Amino acid sequence: MTIDKIQKCNTCDFFESEIKKCNYDIKNENSNIDFNSISVSVLPTNAKWSDMEGFTSYKFGPFHFNFINENNDTIAGISFYIYYNCHGKFNSSGHYLAGVTVAPQTIFANPGCYFSCNVTASDPLNFGTVIDPIAGINLNVQMQVKSYNNLILKRHHNLLTSYTSNDGLNIINQYLIVCVHGDSKAYVVTGYRY
Repeated sequence: MTIDKIQKCNTCDFFESEIKKCNYDIKNENSNIDFNSISVSVLPTNAKWSDMEGFTSYKFGPFHFNFINENNDTIAGISFYIYYNCHGKFNSSGHYLAGVTVAPQTIFANPGCYFSCNVTASDPLNFGTVIDPIAGINLNVQMQVKSYNNLILKRHHNLLTSYTSNDGLNIINQYLIVCVHGDSKAYVVTGYRY
C-alpha cells in the first residue's frame, strides 16, 4: 500500500464542495457488475474558490479484493485506488480536502455471479483545531458477491463460507473503511468480511 504524490494544483475551480454520486457507467442493463462511488469535498462554509489555494493530488492503494468459490477459483474481484486532493488552504490556513473518491482499476465477475460495490462517506471530521482545521473523511467501501453456487472466502488459513439469502442466493460481503486527512495522511481504519 502506498501513498503517491501526483501533482500540485494552484487553482481549484474544478472541484465541487458537496457529496455527489458518481456513475462510472460500469453497470449495463444486463450486466452482472454494479459499481457506485461518490466524490467528497470538505471545505469551509461560504468559501470562494478565489480564497482557496495549494491543493495537491494524491492516490492511496492499490487495494485488491477477490472472491473465491469452493473449487478455489477466483470468481469475482476488484482493484481500486483512492484519489484525493489535500493541503487546500482557505485564507492561508487549514488543510482541506476536495474530490475524495474511489476509482476502480479492474472489476470482474464470472457468469452466474453478481458483483456490487457501493462507496459511502462519513460526516466530515476535524483532526486539527478551530483556527487551523485538518479536514478528514472516512470512506466505507462495501463489496458483495451473490451466486447460486457455493462461495468461500479465504481468510488467513481459515475458511469463511457464505450465507444464504431467502431467494437461495449465496452471499459474501467484504468491507474496507479508509480515513483520509487534509494533511495528506490516509490509512485503513478496518477491513472485514462476512
